[in-house]
Order: sequence, then structure tokens, then C-alpha cells
Amino acid sequence: MLISFLKCLIILYKVVITSENIFLQLSIPYFLYTTMFSFLKFHITKQNIIKK
Repeated sequence: MLISFLKCLIILYKVVITSENIFLQLSIPYFLYTTMFSFLKFHITKQNIIKK
């Protein structure tokens, strides 16, 4: 699951680099950061629930 998620991020990142659109270049990293953060948060909570 995590590997496919990371592959997705890498593809998006490559798209951003090749893109000429400045707005896209600025918005995508923010989007990736928030997505990654929420994903990790969800992952940690899931593990905590399993431990209990």
C-alpha cells in the first residue's frame, strides 16, 4: 500500500517538474505535503487501534 502511494507521489512530482505552469508547480507540493501528512496520521492511528 505504502509503496504504491509513494510511486504515485513520484509520478506527480515528475509531472510538476516537466510542467511549465507556475501555479501547478506551487500548488502540487502543498497538496502532496498535506496528503502525505494525512496518510501518515491515518496510518499511525490505525496502528494504535490495532495495538489496543
